[in-house]
Amino acid sequence: MDSYPGTVDCFAVEKARETANLRRVSSACCDKSNEKAIESVASEARVEAQECLTVKQQFIDATTAEELELAPRKIALLCDD
Repeated sequence: MDSYPGTVDCFAVEKARETANLRRVSSACCDKSNEKAIESVASEARVEAQECLTVKQQFIDATTAEELELAPRKIALLCDD
């Protein structure tokens, strides 16, 4: 997890196949005192990251107006914390 001085956002840098993804996560993830707790939920975080990647790919692969309209909503639900 990384953060930059002067910002309030906390984000995860995720590698998926040959790409990287930045995803906002709870500010608790950037709190060093939570390191053990974060490690204990790492597998769940990977599942969430994969779900996010999947819906982003659905947006890229969309071929109908309905798919194009639905994909950003799915992204907002699964990728934005």
